[in-house]
Amino acid sequence: MHISYLHSQTHFYIGIWVIEKVIIQGEIDKKDLIQLEFLTHKISTIASLDVLKEYSNFINVIKTTSRDKQITSLESEELSLSLAKLCGMIRYDLIASDSKSQIEIQKLIENNIDKI
Repeated sequence: MHISYLHSQTHFYIGIWVIEKVIIQGEIDKKDLIQLEFLTHKISTIASLDVLKEYSNFINVIKTTSRDKQITSLESEELSLSLAKLCGMIRYDLIASDSKSQIEIQKLIENNIDKI
């Protein structure tokens, strides 16, 4: 994989951490949704199909949790799990490992989230 492409890919994926602020503050506002909309456009230019599918699932969770603008502890947990799954896909996309490793990594990420 070309280094410049990998650098661009990593840079776009780091933008996902905007959701950390949303979870910590316990609410989601219009500005947060606009940031995620632009992030969606950026990611769509560089992400693998698997990352795009998982990102779509993640966005669906955000849509559901943002209806009332407040994020409950249960919704926060759901967002965190969805983000963990997305991070697993991103990791696989960046490292391009075999599918067995990817499944094991995903299980470990999900188990780590369950332990918190």
